[in-house]
Amino acid sequence: MRALTVAAAVLLVAICAQADWRVPECLPGSYMDSSSPHYKYCRPCPPGLYSNSVGAPRCKACDLNFAMARKEGMSRCDWCSDGATTENSRTCLTNTRLLCNPSDPGSEVCRKTTDRQFNTFATIPAGSTVRYRLERPAKLASITFLRKNDCCSDDVEDLKITLSDNSWCTISRENTKRWSTKKYVRMNHCTSRDYIEYFEVSTWKRSGSVTFREIQFDSL
Repeated sequence: MRALTVAAAVLLVAICAQADWRVPECLPGSYMDSSSPHYKYCRPCPPGLYSNSVGAPRCKACDLNFAMARKEGMSRCDWCSDGATTENSRTCLTNTRLLCNPSDPGSEVCRKTTDRQFNTFATIPAGSTVRYRLERPAKLASITFLRKNDCCSDDVEDLKITLSDNSWCTISRENTKRWSTKKYVRMNHCTSRDYIEYFEVSTWKRSGSVTFREIQFDSL
């Protein structure tokens, strides 16, 4: 009888241990993998994803325009400092300060779109050009246009960028689709081989205009 009691106790402990093992308490930075019909596992969040709570059923995605995807098991996104953007989600780019010269074309538009004010914005009409000067010479990696607060139109995609080395490129909906959101448009398909001192923004459309709130220049 005693042997049966001991055996029952061992079986009960085994069942309890198995039950606890099947339902683990996953810590932040991991999620509960329920793909198996019999067992549950805690797995680290893949690079570019994170979880910030205990027992998360899944990981949440980071915005890989501004966060890196290099490490697994993250409990928060691996953000670049000072709002900088990323290069292929693995390297943070340097945010270069832009300057506005009063004698340059479109200096008032330049001022309103580099003041880092939430409520200011500016419009570039067709046929006009705005020049942005770099605080120091740099190589272009990407340019980000923050949209106007109360509109999410597609006109920001209809831009032409001319660099101080006389090279140029255009932004269209197709070549910005991957990096375009309701809040911003990021241009990373146009880069400079050499250091540039300024660049100019205009629209390649013969009519209409483009409106945006802020512009950011990222360098390699």
